[in-house]
Amino acid sequence: MNPIHTYQHIAFLIAKERLNTLEESERKELKLWLSENPVNQSLYEKLKKQNPVPAFRTYQQIQTTQGLQKYRKRYRSHSVRMPVRWISAAAIGLLLIGIGIHLLVRTHPERVQVVNIHPGTSKAILIMADGQVKELEETQKNETIELAGVTLRKSGDEIRYTPVPSDSLAGSRLSGEHNILKTPTGGEYKLILSDGTRVWLNSQTVLRYPVNFTGKERLVYLEGEAYFNVAHNDKCPFIVNTRTEVNIQVLGTAFNVRAYPDEIQIETVLEQGSVKMWQHSSNIILVPGTKGVFNKNNGEFSTEEVNTELYTAWYKGQYVFEEETIENILTRLSRWYDIHVFFADQKARNMVFSGSIRKYETIHQFLQAVEMTGGIRFQVKGNTIIVSSQPI
Repeated sequence: MNPIHTYQHIAFLIAKERLNTLEESERKELKLWLSENPVNQSLYEKLKKQNPVPAFRTYQQIQTTQGLQKYRKRYRSHSVRMPVRWISAAAIGLLLIGIGIHLLVRTHPERVQVVNIHPGTSKAILIMADGQVKELEETQKNETIELAGVTLRKSGDEIRYTPVPSDSLAGSRLSGEHNILKTPTGGEYKLILSDGTRVWLNSQTVLRYPVNFTGKERLVYLEGEAYFNVAHNDKCPFIVNTRTEVNIQVLGTAFNVRAYPDEIQIETVLEQGSVKMWQHSSNIILVPGTKGVFNKNNGEFSTEEVNTELYTAWYKGQYVFEEETIENILTRLSRWYDIHVFFADQKARNMVFSGSIRKYETIHQFLQAVEMTGGIRFQVKGNTIIVSSQPI
């Protein structure tokens, strides 16, 4: 039997024992497992004393379309024969999964290693118009810089540009000056532009923007991923220009742009308002709840209705996935956790998962939860994760 399935079955027996519903044949089976190895007996004693709730909460964040459905199906037949007095999905699920994760980790620590790969933090590099370079981190003390026509304030994990109304002439001189905000791998940062527009920068992102907006349009340049909540101005459209000259134009709205140079698509997902994506003479109009895509290979635009949370939850502290391959998931996570991913076989790349991950937790919790579903294995060497498929 696959080791994953063995752990799940033993976890099932222990869960039934803790709920006082173990049948005689099952009691003998558990007793046999305990007698096979002193380590099993030691594990059993420890598990009886442990609270499985934390492990269950980790597991329930991650599902696999294939693995979890088979996992549930495998034990549905058992639950049919269980006495009515204790059938509770929450109770058996908590015990079964929680104990199962403890078994998996404690009996085969090389399969799910507790690794010190930590999540990213709020950090960025600010390059000012005069060439000054400032490293920004959330733990640094607050700072205020007086520029001609603008006040720049650094507070916690954000910087804010505020025009000085009495210095309109100086503000006009600054209209051609730009600053650049760059987030490294494992970094994120927030920015409030001089017009009040709020921007959340994801990892590996570069945003170039005017110190002060004074012209007929508000033009910024993006490489990477950012969420924009644009201050409304009917007379002055807000335009995001990407590296491939794809433009996203709005008046006042909330949307996400993903434009990494190493990806073949530029994506815009609209939550509120209206957005126009265009390049040269081609364009599309987005309404809330839709995603616009520009394919760099063929130069074509397309649109589709989407669950916007899948694309915007990152700036709220979550990564949410739905029917997405492990390859795509780990590509997204690699920018935040600063990891390198190697796939041992094609099957591992194509496994499909759904679920959510808390952005500020270490990655080993994600790896444990996914392995527990069966069908996949992770090996961690430094900051490299080797992914291989396992029989389900």
